[in-house]
Amino acid sequence: CTEVRFDDARNANILQMVVENHILYSFLVEEKEDQTRLYKFLEERKLNQITVLRAGDDKTARSQRPRPPDLSRYGFTKYVDSLFHAPEAVKKMLISVASLDLIPVGSGKEARDNVQRLVQTEFISSKINRYFVDNLLYIMYKSRGDPTGRNVTTVSNQIRSSNIWRETAAADEDVKNLREKKEKIEAKIQR
Repeated sequence: CTEVRFDDARNANILQMVVENHILYSFLVEEKEDQTRLYKFLEERKLNQITVLRAGDDKTARSQRPRPPDLSRYGFTKYVDSLFHAPEAVKKMLISVASLDLIPVGSGKEARDNVQRLVQTEFISSKINRYFVDNLLYIMYKSRGDPTGRNVTTVSNQIRSSNIWRETAAADEDVKNLREKKEKIEAKIQR
């Protein structure tokens, strides 16, 4: 998670809601030999609870999946994978383990008004089972006994503040506030 940066500090809360903490705290290596050495090192020190992942071990690369639908006309302007910056290997790994490219983020009346229709017309067929609207994460559960896949139960959770990027998020907000104050002062000076 030290490799992840956000343009908007609030997006840290969204990412932490959909990626398990042990993944966010994991080590990511690129070579199999590095993974073997790190496992050995951790085992010798009895640090068995540390997660080690290898870049390229993803089950289905994003490029092999169909592109998710463009939902912008329905109030869903982004997917979670576009809310942060990270080195390519880190981003690919996070997308792979949490399907971040299949979690739309929407807000406002337009998104709220279109959710029910999107669940039936877009989400199920696109394998989207989580989405954000305003400050809520929605998780959809499909009935196994329903051959149409249309019998869906949805559970919502309030977005929580990130406990990983709290200081970074606060620092980003501080920088933003300082920039805004600077711009106001410069505007007054120019008058």
